[in-house]
Amino acid sequence: MDKNDSNLNEDYLDFLGSESKRPPLKLKESIASFVHKELNPSFLKVFARLFSIQAIVGFVTLLICPQFEVAIANNQQVVVVLERYFGMHGCMAICGAIFVGSGALVASFLMKPEEIRKVRVGMFYEFPLIALIALLAFFILNQSIMPVMAVSWIIGASLAGILFFYSGFRFRMKDEFALSL
Repeated sequence: MDKNDSNLNEDYLDFLGSESKRPPLKLKESIASFVHKELNPSFLKVFARLFSIQAIVGFVTLLICPQFEVAIANNQQVVVVLERYFGMHGCMAICGAIFVGSGALVASFLMKPEEIRKVRVGMFYEFPLIALIALLAFFILNQSIMPVMAVSWIIGASLAGILFFYSGFRFRMKDEFALSL
C-alpha cells in the first residue's frame, strides 16, 4: 500500500468517526426544490422545446417534401409520385407524417429523459397541437388549403408524431440499457 492509499484510508476513518451534522433547513429546501424542478419540468417548457425541435426539423423537410405548395426547393416530383401511388388523401397524410414524424423522431433522441416522460404523458394531444400550429403556419403562407386535404394531413402528422416519438424513445431506451450492461 502506498502513501496515498494510507492517507485515503485515514481520511475515510476520520469521516466515519466525525459527528454528523444536519444541513440548514433553508439549504435542504432549496436543494429539494431545485431537484424537483429539474425532474419535473413544466409542460410549457417541454412543449416549447418539442416545438422548437419540430420547427427546425420541419423546415429541413421542406427541402425534400413540399407541404401545401410551401417548399424551400422546387421539388414537386415527390408530390407527383405520392399522389400517383396513394391518391390525394394518402399523399397529404404521408406529407404530414414526414413533416411531424421526422421532428418527433429527432426530438425523442435530443430531449432529456424527464422531458421525454412529460411528452409521453401528453403526446396524444401535443402532436395534434403541433400539427394544427404547423397547418396554421402553412395557411398563412399559402391560403389555398382545402379543409378536406388538411384533415388528411393532420391525421397523418398526428399519428406519425406519436408513433415516431414513441419508437425513437423505445429504441433510445433499449440502446441506453445495452450500453449500461
